[in-house]
Amino acid sequence: MTEDSGSVDSVGQGGGLRIIPLDDPLYAAPAQVTAVLLDPKLGRLPFLEMLPADFERLLARMLEEVEGLRDVRLFGTHGQKDDGLDVVGRAADGTWHGWQGKRYRTYGPADLQTAVEDHTVRGSGEFPVEELVVCVPCDITRQVTVKLRELNETYPHLNIVLLGPDQLGERLRNRPDIVTRFFGRQTAERFCLPVPAPPVIAAPEPDRAGLADAARRSPAEALGVDDLLADAARFAQGDDHRAAVGKLAEAEVLLARSGFDGHAASVARRRADALINAGDLDEAACLLSDAFWQRADAGDSDGVRSISHRLGEALRSASAEHPGADRPGHDTAVQLFTVMDCAQNLLAHPFPEPVLPAPLQEAPDGLETSLARLAVLAGETSVLVDREPVWITEHAERLMQLAHAVTDTDDLLAVRLRLAVADATGQWTDLVDAAYRRRHRRILCALILARYARHLAVTEGSPEAAEFWKEAVEQACLDGHNADAGEWVHAQRLLHQRTISTARPAIDDLDLAKALLARPGRSKLLGAGDLLTKGIGALHDKNLATAALALRQQVRLSAASGRWFDEHIARRRLAEALLEAGEFDRAADHAVTVGETKIARNLAKAAAEHFADVTHRLGSQPYWEKATVFRLLGEQADLLPDALVNEVADAALVVATAEDVSAARFPAGNPSPHLAAHDLLAALAGRLDLPRAAQLLGALEPLAPRPKGTYRPTDHAQAAFLAEVATTHPHLRNKALDQILVMLAGNLGDTKALRRASELLHQYGHGRIEELSVLAADGSWVAADALAYLTDATSEGHPPGDERLAQARQALARLTAPRAHTPGRIDIGIGEAVGRDAAQIRVLPEPDRIMAIRALIDRGRGPEAALDRADCIDAASSIATSLTQGAASDGLCEIALQAADHNSGPNAADLAMGGMNHQLSSFRINLASTDIRAHWLLLAAVVARSAEHAEQVRERILLALPAPAEDGGYRLAQALQFLPREVVAPHTLLLAAHPHWAVRSLSAILWAGHGEAPVQLGSLLARDPDARVRRTLATEVKERTDHRSSVVATLLAADPRHSVRKLLDGDAGSYRAG
Repeated sequence: MTEDSGSVDSVGQGGGLRIIPLDDPLYAAPAQVTAVLLDPKLGRLPFLEMLPADFERLLARMLEEVEGLRDVRLFGTHGQKDDGLDVVGRAADGTWHGWQGKRYRTYGPADLQTAVEDHTVRGSGEFPVEELVVCVPCDITRQVTVKLRELNETYPHLNIVLLGPDQLGERLRNRPDIVTRFFGRQTAERFCLPVPAPPVIAAPEPDRAGLADAARRSPAEALGVDDLLADAARFAQGDDHRAAVGKLAEAEVLLARSGFDGHAASVARRRADALINAGDLDEAACLLSDAFWQRADAGDSDGVRSISHRLGEALRSASAEHPGADRPGHDTAVQLFTVMDCAQNLLAHPFPEPVLPAPLQEAPDGLETSLARLAVLAGETSVLVDREPVWITEHAERLMQLAHAVTDTDDLLAVRLRLAVADATGQWTDLVDAAYRRRHRRILCALILARYARHLAVTEGSPEAAEFWKEAVEQACLDGHNADAGEWVHAQRLLHQRTISTARPAIDDLDLAKALLARPGRSKLLGAGDLLTKGIGALHDKNLATAALALRQQVRLSAASGRWFDEHIARRRLAEALLEAGEFDRAADHAVTVGETKIARNLAKAAAEHFADVTHRLGSQPYWEKATVFRLLGEQADLLPDALVNEVADAALVVATAEDVSAARFPAGNPSPHLAAHDLLAALAGRLDLPRAAQLLGALEPLAPRPKGTYRPTDHAQAAFLAEVATTHPHLRNKALDQILVMLAGNLGDTKALRRASELLHQYGHGRIEELSVLAADGSWVAADALAYLTDATSEGHPPGDERLAQARQALARLTAPRAHTPGRIDIGIGEAVGRDAAQIRVLPEPDRIMAIRALIDRGRGPEAALDRADCIDAASSIATSLTQGAASDGLCEIALQAADHNSGPNAADLAMGGMNHQLSSFRINLASTDIRAHWLLLAAVVARSAEHAEQVRERILLALPAPAEDGGYRLAQALQFLPREVVAPHTLLLAAHPHWAVRSLSAILWAGHGEAPVQLGSLLARDPDARVRRTLATEVKERTDHRSSVVATLLAADPRHSVRKLLDGDAGSYRAG
């Protein structure tokens, strides 16, 4: 061949492109082997010498291991024309391939056509394939290759492939394992190419091979149980139920011996059906009872319901067939059904009552185990889930008798009974002593120690519990129960987090728990299956009944095995489920147990006017429980019955004034009873009588002084307490003011505390001007703000001094100075400085104040990328409230209205900072304002000076009401209050239907002042879901004597909230509007 013989021209000159047939010499073996081999390789494998069945098996192996097909199996019976297929398999793309083997010594076109038509024409069509491969051990001629092309054109939807001995052999060149299997080792050595030695894969152990076979097929098929089940079905059809029972028993034994307990239990239930059909209800009941308790131990309420229903049906059918007859052999079945029925109620009811059936109190022979199981379920439900020990203490003697009766037959059951009694009575000495003396199996000793550790943790919050968990972990590891040991280490982790201030032990515990859980070993002593997953999933799907039942059982089984961490998670989710279901008292009890103050806050909000009474938990020893009790009572202080106020206040005072409040007692990340107690006292301050208020005021006095530049975490609560006491008890007002001034002299760094201090001084600081002046000169902006408020130009008798005027001039200069803005830069500010400056300039003449208002308006409307637009507008409104009605404020209302229409959306800074509040962000902060329309409208209402302006502002507000921003409703209600009443009053009914409480509160004010407003509207407002609306209404009607007000006052007098009832008596200042 010349160099250009491969060009296109030379090929064209040879007669054009031609298809190279499969038998072309180009594909033949080399005519001569260059190398001299002492042991030449084989060219072909001896396919023709194989038995027909072996040839089919070879094809099946090639389909699976060479072609990569799955679900490979022989099709039909060898020697028959089974749709023209011998072996079939499924490719990765889901298409089916069929292989057909023809052991012909010669193979012609007619043979190929017959092979194809056996599938396409003469086949049944029941198993169509996308690719048909015909395999022959003889040479393929050119004529056969041409026929192959024709057949592929005839059947375009079927890919037809023909494999001769060369093609089959090439597929096996690199598979010495298959060649060895079918042709022997020597043939493989002479035929196959040298390949890297395959990895040595050890032959699987018999039990693993059996398990793999059962998993691939099914346990019943792999173990031959299918035949037994078929025999049982055949006997049952012939009414030979006894024979069916025998076959089912054999099947059950086979499955149980192979470790398929679930399948064995399923067969056992079928055997119970057969026994029922055979009339042997007692034996059937015993089988169903075993299945029932297997389900019950796993917390499967649906499973136990099904089994109990089946036995009940059988008993009812027997009674119907023999009415009035006392058939022997049914007593045990009836008694077992009674036990099942009681147990089912415990598992299937969200709030069950534990009970031991009266007819079975004496434990008839043979039923001790069933009664003990029921007693364990009832006892653990009572004392571990609901934390109600009464039932157990009442039946303690009987429960101990049952435990003694089953000790020899089921020692775990006996120990669980004794543990339930110990949890209820607190008598642990004998049990713990028996565990230390190893008088039980090792794992049962470990269980006793773990349960005692849990008892110490949940009843005392004692760090000593960790030592007992450690001992339990050691014994569990020695017994091979690594999973239980790992869970008990997790319990130690939770205890460490609650009782140890450093995090290192918890980290070490986590590593140890992971290592133990990852190690093989025995299954958990009391497994809960997927109850937690089921409960959380149902809670997410709002299937609250399923969630509550599953989570209750998870709590029971976790607590029964001492897995405190698992119990904590499940109980927290259970509290959430009960909260969603409106079971506030039960949700509160679980939230207190796990110390979840966040759930407590959510509960108080959701419960609205319902008082979730947790005062019985005031004496709880674990500090996290006490903190949650205080937090929940603080959130519900307005609903607390009068008779309990002093008791709760005394309990909070003891904790609030305790000396040891260090992080060593209350590690970071846990609820602090110290802080919660202070918050509770602040919430109750307005409800205390004079002697108790004076006592608490004196007790908190030592907390007021502090070194310069320091503050306490309890400052905001103490400031709130002082403000309420000063408002409620005028005789104590000076002492409260003394404390707040002492706190300011040190440092009052908490924002909430500063706000309450400022409110208190604004209201009652007129006699403290000198002290405020000293504090203001020392740098206290709260004192300076109070001075500005108490000595501004609108105050009489307190003209501002030169120093005060100088400070005001400096503030004015800061407010009116143009801002320097750098393009591409965002100016971040929270507006506090603007608000303080606005308060200081109130002492300046009105023209100066108006100038400041215009400067602040310009900042709010400016294009600069600043985040304090709303603060600037609010500062302008604050200054505008000090203007007289005749002040020259021309144009301000129009400017504010125009800005509300055109400058209310987010600016560049808002858009840039909005992403920082994304819900998927690990760090969220919200500095952006998406809609400041309400701020502009408030300013417009404050500066409106004419009836026309008032009506324009009102119309804008009514248009903005349907969709205000988060604080928009409050500001819009404020704006309407600045307008003349006659402008707003006609819209009282519309305002009463608004979703924001502040707008409805304004409606209450308008209703009370509008004599012709319907009494039905007042009654509706008196039942408003928000107490702030009802308080506003109470303030408005308390001094009115007309019939409408009397009707509403009668409704308010029965209000569940103390603040509403008290306002009717004339104390309007005790509770803040917000």
